[in-house]
Amino acid sequence: MVRLARSVAVIGLVILSSNWAFADEEKYKIPNFSLGMNFQLLTIETVPHNFGTTGNIPLRFRQIPSHPDDTWIYQNPVIKTISSDSVKPGALFYFGNRIGPEVAVYRLKFRSGINVIIPLAPKLMPDANSTREVNQFGTSVRGEGTSLVYYGIEARGTKKPGFYYEAEVHISKKFSLLAGYGKENYNVFLQNGYDRWNKFSKYRNYHLSSNQIEKRYLGLNWWPDRGEDDFGDFGDLFVNIGKVSTLVSPSQEAGDLPVNYGANWFMSFGSSLHLAFLKSK
Repeated sequence: MVRLARSVAVIGLVILSSNWAFADEEKYKIPNFSLGMNFQLLTIETVPHNFGTTGNIPLRFRQIPSHPDDTWIYQNPVIKTISSDSVKPGALFYFGNRIGPEVAVYRLKFRSGINVIIPLAPKLMPDANSTREVNQFGTSVRGEGTSLVYYGIEARGTKKPGFYYEAEVHISKKFSLLAGYGKENYNVFLQNGYDRWNKFSKYRNYHLSSNQIEKRYLGLNWWPDRGEDDFGDFGDLFVNIGKVSTLVSPSQEAGDLPVNYGANWFMSFGSSLHLAFLKSK
């Protein structure tokens, strides 16, 4: 919170130095006070290289019994072992969704609320180098006449909401700066199963961890001109960038499996909807 306070102080200095941008501010009828709601839907966010290479994956995750329908290959059921014990899931991408109240006092806005994210990547997809696999011949070659088993790591959503706080200052009719702090939650799973006919068939899911992203960020908003009476209302487009850390809570299923989280920054962009229910000019 100390860092957020520093960021807000910087924004305060911007207010003092931005009178040039409001030389004709009377024309824009800036409200002295307003109370409303803020919505963000399907904001695109990324934490680059959040998942590093995960190595030394135990055998219990890499051993899968042959598929029951593969009797044309195996006369009796066998346990297939995937020899590769490391996988690199890649960057974390997700849709951010949030809702909360906001209050505006002249050029300043303050908002807070709850958020829920929908992970887009890493995701397990056939023929996308997102898994480790082995076929009946002991290789990872895919194609007609092969039957493979696989494992991989992916991010999934959770019903547990996070939260956010933001302070924003308009430096002109169309642009504003903000500082924010927030936390977001998601889960990490290891899944294994069968790669048949270019489709994954799950054998088992292992919940590896419940993760919480902590973010401190600065942002730039662009407000389309909607007329003299709509200062800071309706919608905006934004880009945020800042520092991030990940709190990992391993599950009992994960045991001694080391999942590597190496990111320390993030970026997001999207649009917000602002609706003012009470306004005083």
